[in-house]
Amino acid sequence: MLWDSIPVPKGTDADFAVAVTDDSLAPWIKKGGTAYLRRRTELYDGDIGLFETDGGIVFRQFCADSRGTVYLFAVNRAHAEDDRMIPPDKAAELVCYGRLELKKPIPLPMDLVYDRKTAAAPKLEPLRLLLIVLLHAHIPKKNPKIIMTAI
Repeated sequence: MLWDSIPVPKGTDADFAVAVTDDSLAPWIKKGGTAYLRRRTELYDGDIGLFETDGGIVFRQFCADSRGTVYLFAVNRAHAEDDRMIPPDKAAELVCYGRLELKKPIPLPMDLVYDRKTAAAPKLEPLRLLLIVLLHAHIPKKNPKIIMTAI
């Protein structure tokens, strides 16, 4: 990502823009595209944020369980090994610079692989499938977990 001054089009809700220099947001925003973000807003499960992590500043899909554990999923599932789990005692230290403004929501990974009605799921390692099922069953869909502050 580049932190160049990228103009934000008038009529959008975005506060700032970031150049996407890799495939981290593919297929929704391709390499070379522009990500428009909003500051000082609440994050809900499934929202994409620009987070500061031990791996630098990255786009991740936010999700939190009922116990306060935060999950930051790689948006491009080809990079699922970059998913992060932040325990409740560290979640308050999480820094989010903005929420990605998209026309349509991006499904959470568990929504892509687990169908609640049929309980059908592709073959996954048992522990990963259990995590997906537990998250899907225990996540309130519209409960804000993080409120961003100004940077």
